[in-house]
Amino acid sequence: MMVSSPFNKSHRLEYIQELMKYIKIDSYGKVFNNKRLENDTGQTSKLELYRNYKFVIAFENSIETDYVTEKFFDPLSVCSVPIYYGAPNIKEFMPGENCFIDVRDFNNPYELSLYINDCCNDDSLYQTFFYWKDKPLCHSFIQKAVLQYENPFIRLCKFLSSR
Repeated sequence: MMVSSPFNKSHRLEYIQELMKYIKIDSYGKVFNNKRLENDTGQTSKLELYRNYKFVIAFENSIETDYVTEKFFDPLSVCSVPIYYGAPNIKEFMPGENCFIDVRDFNNPYELSLYINDCCNDDSLYQTFFYWKDKPLCHSFIQKAVLQYENPFIRLCKFLSSR
């Protein structure tokens, strides 16, 4: 996990702190730092690091509709499973079914820790997070991806004209 910003509008820091009581979490960021990242070269180092972990804590700074950052996509790009807390409509952004763990599916950090341990100890359960790679991408994901190719100024104009 990398938490570099103490910005805590989402109360993610309290949740992570509680989760750390039940499972070992390596933290390379400025917050909760307990590991050192050697030879940090930015994004490349982060992705190489994530590649070594089955799961990556992916908690957004803010909980807002459509606010989905690289925190969600980076782990997916290197075959790690994001443990996600953020946008309530995150499923519109997922490339395939069951590709991440949604923190909201659990009543508390302890329940989440039990599930993570189950996944770590049962390889067939863990492998279910990758079935999506052999299937067509989710329609909503494709729609979101296509929007990225359109100039943001043009998107804004279209949005304003549709109001």
